Amino acid sequence: MFGWKVAMARTCQGVVKQTRGGTQQSLPSIRCLQTHARNSPMAALRCLPPPLFHPRARGMSIDGAESEEDAHELSFYALRHPASVTLRELYQFGESTTNSQRTLLLAAQFLHEELPVRLARRARELRKLPFGLGDTTSIKGVRKLYERSFFRIRRFPKPTSPQLEDRFTEMLEDIKNEHSSVQANIARGLQELSEERTDLQRHRGGILQSQGMPFDFGQFLDRFYLSRVGVRVLMGQHIMLHHPQEGFVGVIQKKCQPSLVCQHAIEDAQRMCEMQYGTCPEITVEGSTDMTLPYIPEHLHYVFFELLKNSCRAVTER
Repeated sequence: MFGWKVAMARTCQGVVKQTRGGTQQSLPSIRCLQTHARNSPMAALRCLPPPLFHPRARGMSIDGAESEEDAHELSFYALRHPASVTLRELYQFGESTTNSQRTLLLAAQFLHEELPVRLARRARELRKLPFGLGDTTSIKGVRKLYERSFFRIRRFPKPTSPQLEDRFTEMLEDIKNEHSSVQANIARGLQELSEERTDLQRHRGGILQSQGMPFDFGQFLDRFYLSRVGVRVLMGQHIMLHHPQEGFVGVIQKKCQPSLVCQHAIEDAQRMCEMQYGTCPEITVEGSTDMTLPYIPEHLHYVFFELLKNSCRAVTER
C-alpha cells in the first residue's frame, strides 16, 4: 500500500531479520499479531521479540546522533528493512482494539520496534544527499529532527502497561506534530542550495546536475514522502484509536465516499483558482457517486485537490 516491500512470513515467526553477528531474529507480522489478539491478547504480547539493540543505561542526548555510539545505533537500525503493513491490516487490527487495552499495548510495542527503523533510514538518506544538499540549514534541521525522534522512541521503555502505553501515545502525538513542517523545510533546503551553488543546474523531472554529475532529486522526494506518509499513518492510526470517532477506525473512515471528498476538493481548487486568476472553470462529478469504501479521506482529498488545482490552472491559462 505504502511502498514498504519486504518478504513477510504470515506465521507466528513473522518477518525474519538478519541481525548483528549473523544471528537471526523475527519481527511478528501484523496478521500474526491480529490472530493472537483475537485468540489471546497475552499470547500476542509474547509474540513480540526483545529489542535488537538495547538503549544504553547512561543518559543520552536528544539532539540527534552526537557520539560514535549514537551514530552506530542509528546506522544499525538504518540497515534493517521496515515491515510491510497494508491499509486492510490496519483497518482489521484497529477493529480488534475495540474495548481492548491489551491490543493497544500490542500495537504500541510494534510501533516501538518499527518506527525507529523507518526514522533511521530517512535520516541516513538525508545525510547522504549530494552537492551539499544535506548540509543546508533547513535539511540538516530535518535530519536532526528525524534523529531526535529516533532516539526519543529508542529511549522510551517498552510499553508493557496501560500507563506506559498512554505516555508512549502522547510522545507519538508530539513527534507527529513536530514533523508537520518537514515538507516546507525540504523545499526551503533546495532553495538554499540553489542560492549558494551557482553551478547547480535544475532540469525537468527533478534532476539536479553539477559539474556533469546528475542526481534524481525527484526520485528521492518520491521515496522520502512515501515513507513519510507511511510513518504518519502508523502514528496517526494508533493515536486516533485512543480518540474514537463515529464511523471511523482510527484515521480510516469505514464508509468513505470518494464523490463527496472530491466535491470538497473541487470547492477548494475553484476557490484557489478564483483568487489567483479571478475566474475558474466549471467542474462536475460523474460516475458511481454513491460508492463507499474504507479509506483515509484526507489522503483522497489531497490527491483530488492536486489534480484539480493543476487542471484548473491549465484550463484557465490556455
